[in-house]
Amino acid sequence: MGLFEPNVEKLKAKRNSKALIKALESKSTEVQIKAARALGDLYVKTAVDALLVALTDWNDDVQIAAAEALGKIGKEKAIKPLIYALKEKNPRLKKTIIFALGEIGFDAIQPLIELLNESEGKMQEHVINAIIELGESARKSIKLKLFDHKTENRPTLLKVFAKIGDKESIDILLDILNTDPEYDMQKAAAQHLVDLGEAAVPKLLETAMHPDSDLQLMLVILSQIGDKRCREFFIENMQSSNARIRMMCANGLDKSGWRPRKNEIGVWYLIAKQQWPKLVDLGPVSITPLGKVIDDKDDTIRNAALETIARVGQKGSDILIESLNDKHAESRLQAAAALGKLYERNAIPALSKCLSDVDARVRRAAVESLGKIEDEECINPIIMALKDDDANVRKTAIRYVSHFNDPRALELFIPMLGDPVPVVSQEVVKALLIVGSSAFDALVDALETSNTITKRYAATTLGLIKDIRAVPPLIAQLSNNNWVVRRAVVAALGELDDKRALTALLSMLEDGRDEVALAASKALANIGAPAVSGLLSYLIGRKKNQYAILALKDMKSESIKPLLNSLRHDNTQVRSTVVKVLDLIDWKPAKDEQGAAYWIAKQEWDKSVEIGEQAVEPLIDVLTTDEMWHRKAAAENLGKLKDDKAVDYLIQTLSDKYWNVREASMRSLVKMGRKAVEPLINAMLTGNKNAFESITATLANIGDKRAVQPLEYVLKDNRQFVRQAAVKALEKMDAINSNRRCQSCGKPVHKSLNQGDYCPFCNVRLTAKTKDEEVSVA
Repeated sequence: MGLFEPNVEKLKAKRNSKALIKALESKSTEVQIKAARALGDLYVKTAVDALLVALTDWNDDVQIAAAEALGKIGKEKAIKPLIYALKEKNPRLKKTIIFALGEIGFDAIQPLIELLNESEGKMQEHVINAIIELGESARKSIKLKLFDHKTENRPTLLKVFAKIGDKESIDILLDILNTDPEYDMQKAAAQHLVDLGEAAVPKLLETAMHPDSDLQLMLVILSQIGDKRCREFFIENMQSSNARIRMMCANGLDKSGWRPRKNEIGVWYLIAKQQWPKLVDLGPVSITPLGKVIDDKDDTIRNAALETIARVGQKGSDILIESLNDKHAESRLQAAAALGKLYERNAIPALSKCLSDVDARVRRAAVESLGKIEDEECINPIIMALKDDDANVRKTAIRYVSHFNDPRALELFIPMLGDPVPVVSQEVVKALLIVGSSAFDALVDALETSNTITKRYAATTLGLIKDIRAVPPLIAQLSNNNWVVRRAVVAALGELDDKRALTALLSMLEDGRDEVALAASKALANIGAPAVSGLLSYLIGRKKNQYAILALKDMKSESIKPLLNSLRHDNTQVRSTVVKVLDLIDWKPAKDEQGAAYWIAKQEWDKSVEIGEQAVEPLIDVLTTDEMWHRKAAAENLGKLKDDKAVDYLIQTLSDKYWNVREASMRSLVKMGRKAVEPLINAMLTGNKNAFESITATLANIGDKRAVQPLEYVLKDNRQFVRQAAVKALEKMDAINSNRRCQSCGKPVHKSLNQGDYCPFCNVRLTAKTKDEEVSVA
């Protein structure tokens, strides 16, 4: 610089940007500051590099002025240097840089996001503040990246919304918490919500109370915050059957400053905290809540609860027995249930009396407790409960009567098969399964009753007992007018898995009720492989019984072997049906004979040929089918394989009644060449009349000289069609070799033919030879 410092005001007025840029190098801090501000006010984009240098000046005020100017100019080049300048300790400079980045706007978002992922600690905080300063556009960009699971370092981006902490940010954090598939994201969102504390409580409570929310997850967060507004929510859920939920609720109450009282809520708090000695000190008030906890999944808690009730003493049991007379049904219910869990024999008379309680729930709990006590004194009251008006009471009584192994059980259960409530009849079935085969005769008799419900469940039980003696009486019931009975009988026959039922079950595939036909399908699927051929008969041609298809599909691996055997059936329709079924059960062909047979049945001939030698036998099988086009295709594809084993079968096909099949076989034999010659000659000489013309034509097309002599031999055959076919073959093979000609037709006469022989071309007798010509007479 010169002796005199530049006048920044004049330079600014003249818009002399070059001089102002030069002024940034002045030794005067004041000039530097003024020059930087002037360049910013004039939006001089060419000043960016110089301002970036000034941003590193030793003087804080120069740095601040440079940052302000860069913010105003707003060039993208300045963004990263500005961001890195955030490391400076000067709070005024940081504030200016954040404001400058905000001035630059949208272009600063992506670089800031990149730096956010790279930075840590205080630097990361400054970057987050800068992003927040950019406003709504930055928020939208980060939100889009946050919900794109391909974005890297998403937990870091989440910190931006945690810092903002408004309602929208809390919603975003909750959304991540509840829906994001990555555990790290869920964990980060949960921690941010805890850190937000009171501000997040209203939204957290609203989410926690929704029936679809993850209650445990919400309680983890709310219990760490411990806000007073959550107390009611904690108290309500502290009575949960889940020990972990109870514990979190108690911890949340602790955090909120709540203290338990000597009442039922206080008891639940102590249960949650598993402070069992204090529960003993509270005495009888603990009994009812403890009665609920003795069903806990955790053995430790369950045993501790039982021990606590016992430590309350006989007084505890007495209180429970006394509670059986309480005016509140809920108290009677809890007491009845708890006494069974305590195996309290003294309670048997009181529990028996409860079997006449007006509340069915109490009666059922009494039956259950009597069953758990397992004393002989309990059996008669439980048997009386079999006649209760409430189905659930009857069902419970059935279960416990079967546990006692009472000899009266069978005669009690059989009539109950006809109970009008299905759950009761189903429970009787379970009980009779415990009785087993000794119930067989009674169940068969029950099939003959007029009660359709009894018939239905008697059939079901016979099937589940697995006694094959039941097959004939069950088959007799397939003609029952009630479709529900027929369905039960069909299902039972399926359970018995007896081949004697096959014909009857197959006929039920066409039952007028879909439910019965579907049951037949499942029964046949259960029988498996023996049913396959019968099921296929319901699918051939126009028959498309959907339930037969379902049965085969349900068998899967069980049905594969018999289906694969049917791939080479001589009936085209059977093969086609088998392929469709194999496709339905997702069977995949291998490169073997079965695979070849599969592709042949699908008429995808090229794929069968690709398998190679393994396809020969399946293709030969098709040569004997009743479908002309299939025989033709098989003949053609055997020619592509050129396997010796196919020669004789192709020769047999030369006598096929359809010319296109014969031609296909001829072409394939020609492709086989020399290997086909001798078998063709043998077939010709053994008198295969129908195929003679095809054989000679094939030999001619092959052109092998071994065929000449046999063809010459048959030139003197008595049959005209034989002579004509042979001479045509020899002519094509250029094997006549004679200058003599027939005077009648002018054709060359083979040297082996003499006077009196027939001309093979025109069928005229040949006369004596004269020089080089043969004279013929009519």
